[in-house]
Amino acid sequence: MARTSKTPARTANETAPAAPPPVDEENVAEIASIGCTREEAAAWFGVSPAELGRRLREPALEEAWAQGEARGRVRLRRAQFDLAERSYSMAAMLGRLMLDQGAETAGATPKKVTLIVDTGIDRGRNG
Repeated sequence: MARTSKTPARTANETAPAAPPPVDEENVAEIASIGCTREEAAAWFGVSPAELGRRLREPALEEAWAQGEARGRVRLRRAQFDLAERSYSMAAMLGRLMLDQGAETAGATPKKVTLIVDTGIDRGRNG
């Protein structure tokens, strides 16, 4: 009785798995821009985390990683601002983060404020 392989044979129209992308400036910036950790990036590139760490100490790749992270933060911030126009929750969160409108002030008792309004009327004079 013949043993069968646990993995099915490829059909004629199936291709072999693609080789991992090269660790170059363009690919490093792209993977960093979507917020991948270095461990995730190493798996994507098919190298060990230690090897990726060594490669990212090369000035060009180190700069590409930093640029990619910055691009990702800008893209996320833009999406958050767009969402804040339609979502009170997102607007409130951005207010807390960026305008120091902390949650501790949301339910606080309002402070007494004296408001002086100049109506142009002098009450002390007749006429």
